[in-house]
Amino acid sequence: MSHQRGKCHVDPVLKTVDPGLLDRSATAFLAVSGMGCPTCAARVRNALVTTEGIVEAEVDHRSGLAVVSYLPEAVDVGVMTGAVSSAAAGTHHTYQAVPVPPAWAARDA
Repeated sequence: MSHQRGKCHVDPVLKTVDPGLLDRSATAFLAVSGMGCPTCAARVRNALVTTEGIVEAEVDHRSGLAVVSYLPEAVDVGVMTGAVSSAAAGTHHTYQAVPVPPAWAARDA
């Protein structure tokens, strides 16, 4: 996949993490397919952190992993995977996410 400078740039969403919400959050691990560069990861992260109930998200295009801190009473994994898919809107990309167990996420650690 070719990424031409300027055509694939995404500004990261700046979100201040509330320590109180982070203490109450659960963690989900998502295997994300379709990311080919750091901009793809930024696009997926932006979609996640702007979703109601998601406190924080870290997304790595190399491992294809998203680690999401979320409020279980406000959002579920189905909403998260939908947010990942919607991150491709208006682009030539297709992103898909499936939940994976923490052990799968630790395989590259």
